[in-house]
Amino acid sequence: MKKRFLWLIVIVILVGVGGSLFYFYRFLPSRKERLETEQVETVVVERGDIVALISATGSLLAGQEAELNFGIAGRIEKINVSEGDSVEKGDVLAQLEDDEQLLLVLQAENNLANALSTLESAKVSSSRNVIEEKERKVEESRLQLRLKKEDMEKVDLKALFSGIVSRIYAKEEESVSASRNIFRVVSKDKMFAQVNVDEIDIIQVEIGQKASISVDAYPDDLFLGKVVSIASEATKMSGLVLIEVKIELEGSFTHLKPGLTALADIITQEARNVLILPVEAVNEKGGRYFMSVPSEEGVSLPREIITGVSDGDFIEIKSGLEEGDLVLSQGLQAIIEMRQEQMEKGEMNEMQKMRNIMPQGRKILIK
Repeated sequence: MKKRFLWLIVIVILVGVGGSLFYFYRFLPSRKERLETEQVETVVVERGDIVALISATGSLLAGQEAELNFGIAGRIEKINVSEGDSVEKGDVLAQLEDDEQLLLVLQAENNLANALSTLESAKVSSSRNVIEEKERKVEESRLQLRLKKEDMEKVDLKALFSGIVSRIYAKEEESVSASRNIFRVVSKDKMFAQVNVDEIDIIQVEIGQKASISVDAYPDDLFLGKVVSIASEATKMSGLVLIEVKIELEGSFTHLKPGLTALADIITQEARNVLILPVEAVNEKGGRYFMSVPSEEGVSLPREIITGVSDGDFIEIKSGLEEGDLVLSQGLQAIIEMRQEQMEKGEMNEMQKMRNIMPQGRKILIK
């Protein structure tokens, strides 16, 4: 009886030890899994600023630009400026020889004088119909004189606005037609960056949004501006559908030249002094956002959050977390994918697969 009782005790002990060993080897994570667990890091919910940007390239445009011609044919007598000169509105840039125009004005004056004399004579002895005809001749002569005087004024080619002479297309003593361009003048009081925004991003762009502009020719300078216009139609360029957006530069830009290549970063959204996390810590599923949070017991637990602005690197946390909270830096989905990859490689037995497919009870090391 005593021996039988002793054997019973021995059997119970052996069964307990065997069960413990079986559980240890079958259910507890392997050494490899524990090492992988130690690689899972956490990040702290902090406060910061997030600025969402859309980048687009284009070129600089002057606020005003004009191609100037005399509007009458003639021979250039003098050019008063050189390329790059600054000019003020009304400055005479060039002059045509005016002998021919003076002659035409004198002829028109004589024609008017003769028409007036003829009218006075007709009033003495002619019929009413003749007098009316002579009156019309006088009006015609007055109009001709006015037009010739206007043409006379065109011998002086003047700047329409203050700016810089960017191009000169003719030279002195050259005969030019009425429509031949002589100068190109660009304004210096305003400068724009005209950039091409992809059709996918254009819905985020609005008039009044702030932007920063960099220019290849001046890599150390950064210029600020705001969106002032968005094209009403798209254009195709190299297979892409693009929309022109014009940004007015602010501040000092007198050293910039129209035509220079420009890169604009348009601020579409921004959030200041808000809770932020790296985007890789957040998982999206069906329009809802989750992350994995370590508990006091050392296990990871999923938590739903509401997000806001994102710049591609960080994302705003509107609710669901507090400043100073710890979350897994890999995000819930990243951990699940890691466990699924292990299963596909056959690195876990069936019981481990059942236990580790979801990370809620997975042991973690908080760093």
